[in-house]
Amino acid sequence: MDTITILALIFGIAFIITLWIAYTQYKKVTIYEKYIGVYNKVFLDLVRRLKATDEQIKIIDARGTFESDDEVGFFFQELKNIQFLLNEFIENIQTLRLFNDKDTKK
Repeated sequence: MDTITILALIFGIAFIITLWIAYTQYKKVTIYEKYIGVYNKVFLDLVRRLKATDEQIKIIDARGTFESDDEVGFFFQELKNIQFLLNEFIENIQTLRLFNDKDTKK
């Protein structure tokens, strides 16, 4: 065999290997995209629920139903603190635009 045939054979094998690698990576990416879609739905549902919970906590807090001097008041205050942290987290995610704002307004 001459050198041109050997080079063509080497490049052909390298091309086939490259195609196989690209195909396997494509299959992995499609699987990961499905997972991302599921996680995005779960996250958006969580955001909607947290916003509804935030509104309910604001309504309850405005009534002054729970005082901070007893155990229930302490728990309610801690619940408000957790809700505040979750709201900050959601705002940070939205500013990074990791998901569409139109999806969270539903």
